[in-house]
Amino acid sequence: MRETGKVVDWGARVWAPAVIRHEELYYMFFGPGVTRLAVTDRPYHWMEHSLFVTGDPPMAVNRDHMVLPYENGWLMYASGVKDHYSCISLLYSEDLIHWEFQGYALTSSGDAPLNPPWGAFESPFVLRHGSRYYLFTTYTDCGKDNYHNTLVFCSDDPRHFGDYTKSRHADMVVAELPVHAGEVVREGGRYYITTAGWNGFGVPYEGGVAIAELAFE
Repeated sequence: MRETGKVVDWGARVWAPAVIRHEELYYMFFGPGVTRLAVTDRPYHWMEHSLFVTGDPPMAVNRDHMVLPYENGWLMYASGVKDHYSCISLLYSEDLIHWEFQGYALTSSGDAPLNPPWGAFESPFVLRHGSRYYLFTTYTDCGKDNYHNTLVFCSDDPRHFGDYTKSRHADMVVAELPVHAGEVVREGGRYYITTAGWNGFGVPYEGGVAIAELAFE
């Protein structure tokens, strides 16, 4: 895998974009801050497009977006902050252009062990396995001791994964993985998870992406 050049350079930050293909177009959602959208019919040339969100709270600070097809539309997950605690916001759309904020897929409160001002939940990724949904999210304050720390939550409903605290850790977290910003890829009947991150933080391949097989037990 190699980098071939920039596809977006509009003079503003573009963090951890999420790309989904629908019909003949690709949609790219990105932050940080207000959710933004770019659209293309060729993945190497993007045009920024208007995006409409209703109900998004002022302190959403959306970043690290992920989009999941769900029923007759799509669910969007984004890292952020709620009441000074880390959260993952949830939005819903039927056309990928107009989105409605529907609350929070995952929150934290009380004695939550990590709580940096920008939020400790990063890079949410949700997939369905069998009849259940699994939410993978890096949980870090960007310290080297927890930079590669992804928690996995499980739910029957992809819109609700609960309220995380230190005292609820054993009951809520179904797995902990030494991964940062992981995304899960399925090839046939096998699953793989990626990891990436900043140079100097013990990334398996500095400046690149590593991948390992993932097993559901």
